[in-house]
Amino acid sequence: MTHGRFLKVLLRTGDNFVCVPEDEPRVDAGVTTFLESGETRDVLLDLTLVEGFTFRVLASMIFAWFISTPEARRNAVILSLEQKAEDDALKQELNPGWSDESIQ
Repeated sequence: MTHGRFLKVLLRTGDNFVCVPEDEPRVDAGVTTFLESGETRDVLLDLTLVEGFTFRVLASMIFAWFISTPEARRNAVILSLEQKAEDDALKQELNPGWSDESIQ
């Protein structure tokens, strides 16, 4: 997987794919065309996975997409750690002596 910027494409099936960021304008245009047509005009998109393979998908299958950056991924990790610390503090407040090990 790349450590730089990439396009994450999420499908209605629950699958997701990591594509080159240059594909984002075509994904946006394809999904916009589909939605603006009242979902009657689908568009077949040829996307490029970061590994170099071609991935073909109908715009109607795309649920969401976003550009992922190293900064955004770093912020997500920091947020996750902060949330875990808050959860642990709340559990200690509500039940002194609580620990992950005591759940076993």
